[in-house]
Amino acid sequence: MNFYENNKDRIEIYWGKDKKEWQLNRLEKIFKNKNVYITFDVDSFDASIMPATGTPEPGGLLWEDVLPIIKKVCQISNIVGADINELAPI
Repeated sequence: MNFYENNKDRIEIYWGKDKKEWQLNRLEKIFKNKNVYITFDVDSFDASIMPATGTPEPGGLLWEDVLPIIKKVCQISNIVGADINELAPI
């Protein structure tokens, strides 16, 4: 956590457990006119969507949680790349 402690003024964490309280309007302040690389760890998705992971997350993100984030970031920033990582095939 030293990296986080040293950079917390420029890192915004959105915990899946708090998704009902997320304020996605803050994305504009964070990402507007910036080069952005989007990455999602498959562990963040609900196990009903992504069972092929080493760490299933009951109550994790659903597509209706993820798509508004991706759409908003694409509208306000320059996407330079994207990935979904840590797939662990069953």
